[in-house]
Amino acid sequence: MNLLSKTRLLTALLILQATIGCTGESGGRDPQLIPEDRFTTDAVVTDYFTKQLDRMTIEMPPEQMSREAISVQTSTIERAKQQIWTLWKEANQARLATCGISEVTPIDKPVWTLPNGDKMKFAPFAKGTKPAGGYPMIIHLHGGGKYPDTPIPWGSEVNENEWFQSLRLSADYKDAPCLCFVPRMPDDRKGRWYHMPLTFVYRRAYQLGVLSGLVDPDRFYITGISEGGYGTVRVGPFMPDYFAAVGCLAAAAKPTDALRGLRNTPFRMEVGEDDTMYGRNVYVRLWQDRLNELATQNSGSYPHEVIIQKGRGHYINYYGMTPWLLTHKRNARPDHVTYVYHSIVPDEPDAMEAFSAGVYCLDLRALRPDSKDTRLSIDLVKKENTYTLTTEPLSGKVTGKIGLYINDVDYTNPITVLYNGKTVFRGKLFPNRGAMVDAVALFGDPRRIFSSKLAIDL
Repeated sequence: MNLLSKTRLLTALLILQATIGCTGESGGRDPQLIPEDRFTTDAVVTDYFTKQLDRMTIEMPPEQMSREAISVQTSTIERAKQQIWTLWKEANQARLATCGISEVTPIDKPVWTLPNGDKMKFAPFAKGTKPAGGYPMIIHLHGGGKYPDTPIPWGSEVNENEWFQSLRLSADYKDAPCLCFVPRMPDDRKGRWYHMPLTFVYRRAYQLGVLSGLVDPDRFYITGISEGGYGTVRVGPFMPDYFAAVGCLAAAAKPTDALRGLRNTPFRMEVGEDDTMYGRNVYVRLWQDRLNELATQNSGSYPHEVIIQKGRGHYINYYGMTPWLLTHKRNARPDHVTYVYHSIVPDEPDAMEAFSAGVYCLDLRALRPDSKDTRLSIDLVKKENTYTLTTEPLSGKVTGKIGLYINDVDYTNPITVLYNGKTVFRGKLFPNRGAMVDAVALFGDPRRIFSSKLAIDL
């Protein structure tokens, strides 16, 4: 037997070993694997990726991809991930060419179309020399708010002035090198930064910034002033897996269970001690108490700073925020994840409903909440090959499945999943192209190309 034949035999034996006792996303046991010469072609993968771009709901890839097994050798898994990421880049070429993200301030501000048809202007510009790993990217959300009587989407003079103020401040902050992304409120009649279509914008900015080669995947931040601050306190806990740190200035709403999601995401809030409007000077102290409590109960988690600026009202010193943000780097695959599955706009009946499609290594697309006010606490702890998943209903009822992406494990040994104290899976899994393609389409994140996946029934 020649060396090539021995290599192929070894690979086949490794794949067979990795499939014994497997219950994967398809739910089948010991699935019939697809030989390498019949793998889904690159053209089909690229076509699937192209069809998912700029969609709020990401479809699952063709089921057969989950049976396209890869050798359990680490080097082989990493090569397969790199191949999938290359196909993702190819699918994004047209999107990149027109995205408007660049190192220089454009004369004409780019305009993006949101999933609901709204138009959003923004200004992207770089400060300083690009580091070897890419710029840190900071989203700056301006103040202003909701002006329902404005006759056209960009008709509020207040929001227009606040946008230019945000442009001036972001250019003036002492935080170079960085790439600034400064959006303009897409519709002044709605006037909120945390509505569903805007969560799409932040994810898109991350994906395109990284694909452009300009942005460090682990140094993506969001901050905002006043109405922009209210955006960050909602958006940060809603999609904490993208941000290296989150900053809120001159805003503080009543804290909710959602802030549990900040376990791995540094958070900073600054409010004037005399900022009495909407109870900001009261709520900031509640945030301080709650975050202190969480940090005490979970040593090493919930890094935060809450600063109450003495003698100031709504207008405070903004200049300490972005330098603090840039001291933090994201942990894209933490061993302990806490998240509250909830609607980002439960108190606004006219806003589009938005539950998260996924967070960290969890796919939440197959969950079914019974109302807009549904809240489910999710906690996941990974220790080597064992995953411990715990859920707790906080409001309403959720049915369906949680998808659990598997990565950073020893595939030659069994993987165990415990759900609410019971073992729901124990067996060997195989790394496969389907999980990798699915994770890339859902997150668009080079740090989260997961190698296999399980579905857990609630």
